[in-house]
Amino acid sequence: MSNANDFVIENGVLKKYKGKGGEVIIPDEVETIGSEAFTNCSTLTSIKFTKNSHLTKIIGAGAFSGAFSQCRNLKSVQIPVKLKSISGAAFYCCTGLESVEITDLAAWCNVRFLGKDSNPLQYAKNLYLNGKLLTDLEIPDSVTSISANAFDRYIALKSVNVPNSVTSIGYYAFYNCANLETFICHNIQDASFQNSFHMSNCCSIVCNRNSCVFDG
Repeated sequence: MSNANDFVIENGVLKKYKGKGGEVIIPDEVETIGSEAFTNCSTLTSIKFTKNSHLTKIIGAGAFSGAFSQCRNLKSVQIPVKLKSISGAAFYCCTGLESVEITDLAAWCNVRFLGKDSNPLQYAKNLYLNGKLLTDLEIPDSVTSISANAFDRYIALKSVNVPNSVTSIGYYAFYNCANLETFICHNIQDASFQNSFHMSNCCSIVCNRNSCVFDG
């Protein structure tokens, strides 16, 4: 667990974590987790937030340095609903990650992943929605676009159903989802759709409007 003295916070930016690690709950007042705030924290095992979290941004500093870079014993990370973007290298070398936990699938679809190692799912391989592992993905009707890299390398994913409301799927949104078997979409118009996939085992893609492009 953590307490207020474990954090250096300036104007809503978490500059540095000074605690003992383990499970860390980020204070609600934090709006941005700064570059290298937790870098090389070998004792960190879990990042959590409360429902009142104001976090909107997680920053990466460079090619091999970011907010949680090289936290090799980090096993799980929660993503709060107000988070809007994660910079490149934020989760660089977080090789121990086992799970990403969310409470709002629509919010996750809209997070901007800004570069390599920005999406913790690339390491964790498991996405939990309110405690349940997502293997069959039903995108909510409230979603109009799916961000680039949103489900990149999500190997637990087996099927996806994209509703009429979604007209755009970002680059590499479903890249290397090796166990994805079925993808159903209804209203995809964006040309980047064809670059959203690299699915070695995908056996069925169905589109009910326009055309879906898949080059296996």
